[in-house]
Amino acid sequence: RWAYEGLAVTQFMENAYERQFYEEDQRMRTANWRKDLWLRELRNVVSGIRQGLESGASPPAADLALLHAELEREAERIEGFDPPISSLKDPGSVDLEVLREVDASLDLLVQHYRSIYRSAERAKEDRVQSLTATPALKRAYFTLMDAQRNESLAEFVTNKNDLTMIVRVNDELVRKSDPIYSDPVDRSLLGAHFYAPFKWLA
Repeated sequence: RWAYEGLAVTQFMENAYERQFYEEDQRMRTANWRKDLWLRELRNVVSGIRQGLESGASPPAADLALLHAELEREAERIEGFDPPISSLKDPGSVDLEVLREVDASLDLLVQHYRSIYRSAERAKEDRVQSLTATPALKRAYFTLMDAQRNESLAEFVTNKNDLTMIVRVNDELVRKSDPIYSDPVDRSLLGAHFYAPFKWLA
Protein backbone atom coordinates (compact mmCIF):
# COMPACT_ATOMS: atom_id res chain seq x y z
CA ARG A 1 0.00 0.00 0.00
CA TRP A 2 2.77 2.44 0.88
CA ALA A 3 4.58 1.70 -2.38
CA TYR A 4 1.43 2.41 -4.40
CA GLU A 5 0.69 5.56 -2.40
CA GLY A 6 4.23 6.85 -2.78
CA LEU A 7 4.17 6.23 -6.52
CA ALA A 8 0.80 7.97 -6.94
CA VAL A 9 1.87 11.01 -4.90
CA THR A 10 5.17 11.30 -6.78
CA GLN A 11 3.56 10.90 -10.19
CA PHE A 12 1.02 13.60 -9.41
CA MET A 13 3.25 16.15 -7.66
CA GLU A 14 6.42 15.74 -9.69
CA ASN A 15 5.16 15.49 -13.24
CA ALA A 16 6.25 18.39 -15.39
CA TYR A 17 2.76 19.88 -15.70
CA GLU A 18 1.27 19.60 -12.21
CA ARG A 19 4.38 20.73 -10.32
CA GLN A 20 4.19 24.14 -12.01
CA PHE A 21 0.91 24.86 -10.21
CA TYR A 22 0.98 22.68 -7.12
CA GLU A 23 1.66 25.47 -4.63
CA GLU A 24 -1.12 27.71 -5.97
CA ASP A 25 -3.57 24.80 -6.29
CA GLN A 26 -2.83 23.76 -2.71
CA ARG A 27 -3.52 27.25 -1.40
CA MET A 28 -6.73 27.53 -3.42
CA ARG A 29 -8.08 24.10 -2.46
CA THR A 30 -7.26 24.61 1.22
CA ALA A 31 -8.77 28.09 1.33
CA ASN A 32 -11.92 26.80 -0.38
CA TRP A 33 -12.27 23.94 2.09
CA ARG A 34 -11.82 26.30 5.02
CA LYS A 35 -14.31 28.94 3.92
CA ASP A 36 -16.93 26.65 2.38
CA LEU A 37 -16.91 23.54 4.59
CA TRP A 38 -14.93 24.10 7.77
CA LEU A 39 -16.47 27.48 8.53
CA ARG A 40 -19.95 26.20 7.71
CA GLU A 41 -19.53 23.43 10.28
CA LEU A 42 -18.36 25.90 12.92
CA ARG A 43 -21.30 28.19 12.18
CA ASN A 44 -23.66 25.24 12.58
CA VAL A 45 -22.14 24.51 15.98
CA VAL A 46 -22.52 28.14 17.04
CA SER A 47 -26.12 28.14 15.82
CA GLY A 48 -26.90 25.05 17.87
CA ILE A 49 -25.38 26.58 20.99
CA ARG A 50 -27.33 29.79 20.44
CA GLN A 51 -30.63 27.95 20.08
CA GLY A 52 -29.89 26.08 23.27
CA LEU A 53 -29.10 29.24 25.21
CA GLU A 54 -32.28 30.89 23.99
CA SER A 55 -34.28 27.95 25.29
CA GLY A 56 -32.46 27.88 28.61
CA ALA A 57 -30.10 24.96 27.96
CA SER A 58 -26.42 24.91 28.86
CA PRO A 59 -23.93 24.81 25.97
CA PRO A 60 -22.76 21.25 25.20
CA ALA A 61 -19.22 20.81 26.50
CA ALA A 62 -18.19 18.90 23.36
CA ASP A 63 -19.30 21.76 21.10
CA LEU A 64 -17.44 24.33 23.17
CA ALA A 65 -14.34 22.13 23.13
CA LEU A 66 -14.53 21.93 19.34
CA LEU A 67 -14.93 25.69 18.93
CA HIS A 68 -12.15 26.40 21.40
CA ALA A 69 -9.71 23.96 19.80
CA GLU A 70 -10.37 25.01 16.21
CA LEU A 71 -10.23 28.74 16.92
CA GLU A 72 -7.12 28.31 19.05
CA ARG A 73 -5.37 26.56 16.17
CA GLU A 74 -6.36 29.39 13.85
CA ALA A 75 -5.08 31.99 16.33
CA GLU A 76 -1.72 30.21 16.36
CA ARG A 77 -1.58 30.18 12.56
CA ILE A 78 -2.88 33.65 11.74
CA GLU A 79 -1.08 36.69 13.08
CA GLY A 80 -3.44 39.22 14.65
CA PHE A 81 -6.41 36.85 14.81
CA ASP A 82 -7.82 37.09 18.34
CA PRO A 83 -11.04 35.10 18.84
CA PRO A 84 -12.68 34.87 22.30
CA ILE A 85 -10.92 31.59 23.13
CA SER A 86 -10.82 32.01 26.91
CA SER A 87 -14.59 32.58 27.08
CA LEU A 88 -15.21 29.20 25.45
CA LYS A 89 -13.41 27.21 28.15
CA ASP A 90 -16.15 27.61 30.73
CA PRO A 91 -19.73 26.74 29.72
CA GLY A 92 -20.99 29.08 32.43
CA SER A 93 -19.33 32.09 30.80
CA VAL A 94 -20.76 31.48 27.33
CA ASP A 95 -23.68 33.76 26.54
CA LEU A 96 -25.16 35.37 23.44
CA GLU A 97 -22.58 38.16 23.53
CA VAL A 98 -19.73 35.65 23.44
CA LEU A 99 -21.40 33.95 20.48
CA ARG A 100 -21.63 37.30 18.69
CA GLU A 101 -17.87 37.65 19.19
CA VAL A 102 -17.37 34.16 17.78
CA ASP A 103 -19.53 35.06 14.77
CA ALA A 104 -17.42 38.17 14.20
CA SER A 105 -14.26 36.05 14.37
CA LEU A 106 -15.68 33.62 11.82
CA ASP A 107 -16.55 36.53 9.53
CA LEU A 108 -12.91 37.61 9.68
CA LEU A 109 -11.83 34.11 8.72
CA VAL A 110 -14.13 34.17 5.69
CA GLN A 111 -12.37 37.31 4.47
CA HIS A 112 -8.97 35.83 5.29
CA TYR A 113 -9.51 32.68 3.26
CA ARG A 114 -11.15 34.55 0.40
CA SER A 115 -8.04 36.71 0.22
CA ILE A 116 -5.77 33.66 0.19
CA TYR A 117 -7.83 32.08 -2.59
CA ARG A 118 -7.81 35.20 -4.75
CA SER A 119 -4.08 35.72 -4.29
CA ALA A 120 -3.31 32.13 -5.30
CA GLU A 121 -5.74 32.32 -8.22
CA ARG A 122 -4.05 35.47 -9.54
CA ALA A 123 -0.62 33.87 -9.17
CA LYS A 124 -1.73 30.81 -11.13
CA GLU A 125 -3.33 32.92 -13.84
CA ASP A 126 -0.14 34.99 -14.15
CA ARG A 127 1.93 31.82 -14.47
CA VAL A 128 -0.32 30.40 -17.17
CA GLN A 129 -0.19 33.70 -19.01
CA SER A 130 3.61 33.70 -18.98
CA LEU A 131 3.71 30.08 -20.13
CA THR A 132 1.41 30.83 -23.08
CA ALA A 133 2.67 34.29 -24.00
CA THR A 134 3.56 33.39 -27.60
CA PRO A 135 2.05 30.94 -30.10
CA ALA A 136 5.07 28.66 -29.69
CA LEU A 137 4.86 28.74 -25.90
CA LYS A 138 1.13 28.08 -26.06
CA ARG A 139 1.64 25.01 -28.25
CA ALA A 140 4.33 23.73 -25.90
CA TYR A 141 2.10 24.34 -22.88
CA PHE A 142 -0.86 22.39 -24.24
CA THR A 143 1.38 19.61 -25.53
CA LEU A 144 2.83 19.25 -22.04
CA MET A 145 -0.62 19.33 -20.46
CA ASP A 146 -1.93 16.64 -22.81
CA ALA A 147 1.11 14.46 -22.18
CA GLN A 148 1.41 14.85 -18.42
CA ARG A 149 -2.03 15.53 -17.00
CA ASN A 150 -3.64 12.36 -15.65
CA GLU A 151 -7.30 12.82 -14.76
CA SER A 152 -7.70 9.28 -13.41
CA LEU A 153 -4.76 9.74 -11.04
CA ALA A 154 -6.10 13.14 -9.98
CA GLU A 155 -9.42 11.54 -9.03
CA PHE A 156 -7.62 9.19 -6.64
CA VAL A 157 -5.27 11.65 -4.95
CA THR A 158 -8.02 14.26 -4.49
CA ASN A 159 -10.74 11.81 -3.36
CA LYS A 160 -12.91 13.37 -6.05
CA ASN A 161 -15.55 10.65 -5.90
CA ASP A 162 -15.85 10.65 -2.10
CA LEU A 163 -18.81 12.76 -1.02
CA THR A 164 -17.53 13.03 2.56
CA MET A 165 -15.33 16.11 2.60
CA ILE A 166 -15.21 16.83 6.33
CA VAL A 167 -15.69 14.77 9.49
CA ARG A 168 -15.79 15.65 13.15
CA VAL A 169 -13.37 13.74 15.37
CA ASN A 170 -13.56 14.78 19.02
CA ASP A 171 -12.47 18.44 19.11
CA GLU A 172 -11.30 18.60 15.52
CA LEU A 173 -12.83 18.99 12.07
CA VAL A 174 -10.85 16.73 9.77
CA ARG A 175 -10.43 17.37 6.08
CA LYS A 176 -11.23 14.39 3.85
CA SER A 177 -11.16 16.11 0.46
CA ASP A 178 -8.04 16.78 -1.60
CA PRO A 179 -5.60 14.76 0.55
CA ILE A 180 -2.78 15.47 -1.92
CA TYR A 181 -3.13 19.17 -1.07
CA SER A 182 -3.54 18.69 2.69
CA ASP A 183 -0.38 18.79 4.81
CA PRO A 184 -0.40 16.11 7.54
CA VAL A 185 -1.19 17.45 11.01
CA ASP A 186 0.04 14.44 12.97
CA ARG A 187 3.83 14.71 13.14
CA SER A 188 4.41 10.97 12.98
CA LEU A 189 5.07 8.67 10.04
CA LEU A 190 2.01 6.52 10.68
CA GLY A 191 -0.19 9.50 11.51
CA ALA A 192 -0.13 11.03 8.03
CA HIS A 193 -3.24 10.50 5.93
CA PHE A 194 -3.29 8.49 2.70
CA TYR A 195 -2.05 10.49 -0.32
CA ALA A 196 -0.47 13.13 1.96
CA PRO A 197 2.00 15.27 -0.02
CA PHE A 198 4.75 14.32 2.46
CA LYS A 199 5.34 12.20 5.57
CA TRP A 200 6.96 13.25 8.83
CA LEU A 201 9.94 10.99 9.52
CA ALA A 202 9.91 11.57 13.28
